Amino acid sequence: GTFIRQLEGHRGRCLCITFDHDGGKMFSGDSEGCIRIWSSRFTGGLAAVKTSFELLREIDEAEFRGVAVVHLSAHPGARRVIGVYRDNVIRATDTRVFVQASRFLGGRYTSLPAMGEYSPDGRFVLGSGEDGKLHLWETETTDRWHALQHYSSELPIVGVQWNPSRDIVAYATLGAQGCLHLLVSPKPPASKTIEENVKSPNTKKYLSALTRLKSSHLLATKSLDPASLPSIQDE
Repeated sequence: GTFIRQLEGHRGRCLCITFDHDGGKMFSGDSEGCIRIWSSRFTGGLAAVKTSFELLREIDEAEFRGVAVVHLSAHPGARRVIGVYRDNVIRATDTRVFVQASRFLGGRYTSLPAMGEYSPDGRFVLGSGEDGKLHLWETETTDRWHALQHYSSELPIVGVQWNPSRDIVAYATLGAQGCLHLLVSPKPPASKTIEENVKSPNTKKYLSALTRLKSSHLLATKSLDPASLPSIQDE
């Protein structure tokens, strides 16, 4: 390959990076808890790439400032990106208003490699865990449906990935033999009662940003359908 350019600006070590589903945005996270959102949409050849990747926004909120973000995953509908943070929280940021939208609690990600991934349809978040469990949350409500225990609780789960076209999840455990495992994708039981949502401390800030977005002319565009906005109740 050919080296194109170097992007600078992170105050800490850059630990993770991902693109959204159509390649129009790139997200990078660092050891200080900052997520940078870059425009990666361009037309033309190599010369155009060299002048693209403009910084769109920096997500640097007081709640997680100084807490390393070690993994990023973009929602397949391009609405959100989740980050796995070292304070044992997976946080989702709305990429339209650049505000934290929700948190997913219950996992442990303090020191080992960790991952959190959206399901191919975007309805669920699956997270690895140092406690040897796979954690499954519903994206919109943040309800945790499952905490699946690996058959050996002494083996932390350090990697997880959905198959994009099959109901299969692969996960890796940190063991002497470097084990790799496959299982049928976990699904929430139909009779499950929705529990009280785990809300972000800045829910009001997020709702305020969405209200401004709803009233703006941007909703006239095809890419921002008002019906697609998440319905989150205020505290």
